[in-house]
Amino acid sequence: MAYSDFTLERLIREFGVKVRGERSLFTDVAPIEPSPWLLESLARANNIGFGSEKSRSERLVSPVLMELSNLNHDNFAIISGANLDVDTSG
Repeated sequence: MAYSDFTLERLIREFGVKVRGERSLFTDVAPIEPSPWLLESLARANNIGFGSEKSRSERLVSPVLMELSNLNHDNFAIISGANLDVDTSG
């Protein structure tokens, strides 16, 4: 099942996931205007279309992350396509 098929409500209903704390994590964060570059990137992505989860990642998620990185003076890493394995022995 694709990631995009899940919603928080569905996880609660079908899997019994319990939500602790507030459901609105960013209630006191002021919205900002997207840059012209981001608006153009998203418009182009919408015109091209999305045939898979990978295309959504490339055309939607990646531009948004790049915009956020730029706004935050590149203070976080964007790691794409790498396996971030967790050592389960410890």
